[in-house]
Amino acid sequence: MGYNVDADGNRIFSVRNIGLRKRVFEDTVTGDESMRVDGSAANLDEAVWDGESSFWTDPSIGSKTAGSKRTGTYGWDSGVTSQNNEVKFTRSTPYQPSSDSIEGWINLQALPATGVIQARWELSNSAKGSGLDLLDYLSSQDIGLWQHFSIPLADFNLPAENVDEFRLRSLNIAGIDYWLDDLRLVSGNGSKTFRMAAVGIGEWLIGSITLVVAAADTGWDSDSFCDIAGGLANGLQLRHRDLAGATNFWKLVCKENSELFGHYEPVVDTAFNNNQRQLSFVLRPEPASVIVTANDVLEYLVKDDLTGLINIRAFAHVGVLVANP
Repeated sequence: MGYNVDADGNRIFSVRNIGLRKRVFEDTVTGDESMRVDGSAANLDEAVWDGESSFWTDPSIGSKTAGSKRTGTYGWDSGVTSQNNEVKFTRSTPYQPSSDSIEGWINLQALPATGVIQARWELSNSAKGSGLDLLDYLSSQDIGLWQHFSIPLADFNLPAENVDEFRLRSLNIAGIDYWLDDLRLVSGNGSKTFRMAAVGIGEWLIGSITLVVAAADTGWDSDSFCDIAGGLANGLQLRHRDLAGATNFWKLVCKENSELFGHYEPVVDTAFNNNQRQLSFVLRPEPASVIVTANDVLEYLVKDDLTGLINIRAFAHVGVLVANP
């Protein structure tokens, strides 16, 4: 027959008993829930390239041009790259970087479909740690727009070894073209990571992710972030990540209200009597299935100063598989 039946001949279907829980996103260092923190990096550790001074050695792919600058006199123009071309900056002496992040500005000039710009560290042309898609750290793939990126060094899973090269490799297709400027290594306050992970060895199914924000009632322009004028330089980043391999299964970056209201569904908008406004933004993954384990986690990255908000925190409703009675 191909399936099991009960004593009366009725087909038996397997039914999973899934319990509902609420789990908050917590600071991985302090355990705090409030994301009203300053996650901006404050201190310059080392300049990699800015087009003005001699820091790391210039790449062999592309050229230094005045037309590709964001600030100063020159920027770096990758030119129209071939597949696997590497724009590589080389340090004079190998070392083990201890900075929080590597950050810079990129202006995409051409990005064919399926194109990837992979960021990675090397030692004498030998890759170290994990390769990351720089596009995951941008809020959009708009052409002709300067965008700031900031990649935590922890994401690269670097071994306790020296490196002396930082490179951007064009993957999957020819024709990727971009400008680059103000590349540097920074530390200080550093980014703050708020994580939600499963407890034990089980799998948790994500029903919804809710971001709750309270701020002053005025200043909610499309190019602001809540009421923070001008938006965020790096953006509030939500990602589903493999801790072991530094892989982002997916990622959402919100720098402005246009992106915040686009990625999430605003479900509750409350105006209080003291000129404060509170909104709840919800992301429901359906029809996708988002599964969280102890290793495959959800994280919010705060890499900007959010202390100007009144409150901001996040939680998820999850389904936990439980044994049938």
